[in-house]
Amino acid sequence: MISNAILAGVLATAAWFGALGCMSRPQESILIESDPPIQVVYLERLSTLRPGMSHIAVGAKLDVSLREADRKECEGGHIDAYEFSKDRMMASGQKRTEYLWFYFKDDALIRWGPPGDWPVIEKDGASEALPSTPAESTPTMTPSGVPYAPPK
Repeated sequence: MISNAILAGVLATAAWFGALGCMSRPQESILIESDPPIQVVYLERLSTLRPGMSHIAVGAKLDVSLREADRKECEGGHIDAYEFSKDRMMASGQKRTEYLWFYFKDDALIRWGPPGDWPVIEKDGASEALPSTPAESTPTMTPSGVPYAPPK
């Protein structure tokens, strides 16, 4: 018969080796790169948009579904905002949904940019230039710091 002292020693040794097996080396840090912002992913397609395009034509050019997001009354009618969104994986591992809004007066594109960046319609019906370049931290139609240059 095995004595209690020997049994205790065997169990202690087994527990010690088990603890060593559970210990692992610290994992190396893996740098995860963020997915590119929505305006970078769609830059080439966004550059093909022109004032006056319908919301259907804009969706077709971008190859996305636009969803009606909001409507504002303005001088002589209203402006409709359509949006599309894209999920983006951040370096932190968190998922973030980014949005672009497209603004239409009488179903004619007048500008695009971040949600809630409504165009100003002057009394003569003219809208501000297309597109705007909002703050760098907000998804836009051009990369940060790159101004819009109209086609020649």
